[in-house]
Amino acid sequence: MEFVITPLQRAGGRFGLDVRAEGSLTRMAHLEQAGRCRLLFSRIAGQGMEAAIVNMSGSVAAGERIEGHLACGEGTDLLVTSQAAERIYRARPDDAPAEIAVSCHVAANARLEWLPHGTIFL
Repeated sequence: MEFVITPLQRAGGRFGLDVRAEGSLTRMAHLEQAGRCRLLFSRIAGQGMEAAIVNMSGSVAAGERIEGHLACGEGTDLLVTSQAAERIYRARPDDAPAEIAVSCHVAANARLEWLPHGTIFL
């Protein structure tokens, strides 16, 4: 009997958040959530906005990709964190690597606090 390594099912995810100023308040201009990624928003009293990135599958494994995009328009205030530390699992020798890519764009007089929790490599 021959041993065959079967490909593993993999899932990806994408999130995007653009914010704009409405007077002295920061408001959502565009929201994107796809695959395993979700953004949760706290209700805070203040002018800024807070969001938490949630990976619904709880980890990232070989061949999976998470893409994110954050954009702060002029005069905005945004704090973004993650729900918990991200777990990334070791790939088998012939598997593609896992990837997490996040782009951040901050306009003039804007503030972005990008505060994800740590990463755990297993």
